[in-house]
Amino acid sequence: MLRWMVVVAALWLAGDALAAEVPKAVTEAVKKKYPDAKILSAKQEQERKDGKAVDSVSVARGKQEMDIDVDTDGKIVSEESSIEPSAVPEQIQKGLKDSKYGT
Repeated sequence: MLRWMVVVAALWLAGDALAAEVPKAVTEAVKKKYPDAKILSAKQEQERKDGKAVDSVSVARGKQEMDIDVDTDGKIVSEESSIEPSAVPEQIQKGLKDSKYGT
């Protein structure tokens, strides 16, 4: 039991250490929008949006993982997550299937 608690504590601290690699405004923006999310990684990107550096933060919310791009002022500029094909509404699946991208 003690070993399990040590592992959990180490993972929790690692998330905070990873978040330290980007400006505080970046992690605060992610924590504000997703307070229940655990930061898996945070890194500075070479990418720029409107002349500002953009940082990438990967988070886990339960079973779902997300990638969130945030500028250095703390503005979320994009969010990305994967979903199961079965979670896509039927009309969207049909439209995709009927398009040139369908299989």
